[in-house]
Amino acid sequence: MEDNKEKKIVLEVNNLSKSFKTFVLNDISFKLYENDCLGLIGPNGSGKTTLIYSILNIYKQSKKSVIFHSIDKKNIFKDVGVQFQENFFNPNMKVIDVLKIFSYRFDVDFNFVLKLVRFMKLTSRLRFIAGKLSGGERQKLGLILALINKPKLLVLDEITSNVDPLSRQDILEFLSFYRKIQKNSMIVVSHYLEELQKICNRYIFLKKGKIIFDGTLDKLRNLIIPKEHQNKNISLETLYEIIYRDEIEIRTNFFANKQLFNEIEKSFLENE
Repeated sequence: MEDNKEKKIVLEVNNLSKSFKTFVLNDISFKLYENDCLGLIGPNGSGKTTLIYSILNIYKQSKKSVIFHSIDKKNIFKDVGVQFQENFFNPNMKVIDVLKIFSYRFDVDFNFVLKLVRFMKLTSRLRFIAGKLSGGERQKLGLILALINKPKLLVLDEITSNVDPLSRQDILEFLSFYRKIQKNSMIVVSHYLEELQKICNRYIFLKKGKIIFDGTLDKLRNLIIPKEHQNKNISLETLYEIIYRDEIEIRTNFFANKQLFNEIEKSFLENE
């Protein structure tokens, strides 16, 4: 990792392991620092959500495996804001009532909440039933709820999944703004690598429950791309492809797809 001696540690994960019948999270260790925006990356089944649930103690862990600094350890959700893939608010309540309950729970001025609502362009939806919001609107509401307690650590799990382009743009615009005005830390899980590249300064790659890389985009480029071919324009998505596909797999997929394309083309021509 890069030199972080001057930064405050927010979260420490030490030799974290978690076993299931079909999956093992194996000896995960890393430190999250103040103002870090950490992108958690890997294909389905690599352990991203399991790691998040373990950090948040939804999957029970030993006290030594996950250590929070400057965060209330008895009630971590007082200082940690979380947006899960599945919305956790009552879908039968009006949006304004959901927001009031959360603001009361964290003793937050409701005017602050309404400012977040305006920024997210949800003012016209305050009287709507939460469960009848569009997918993008529900994700925006989930993000507002994650921010109500003004968290020291914000955890986002697939924040732009199943979101329309305009809502995605609103969410990313807000997260970029949030990164500029706050020194708080973030962990972001997403399959949209171009989004992670815009907002994150550091990345952890997981493969089969293990960390295979932890560092910046430049560090990743230097590790994978020969010096004579290095280019600042090489994207996170391109590096992802290199990491998770070996040469034999790429070649196999190419020829398999070529054969499949030929078969499909032949079928279409036969129907003409």
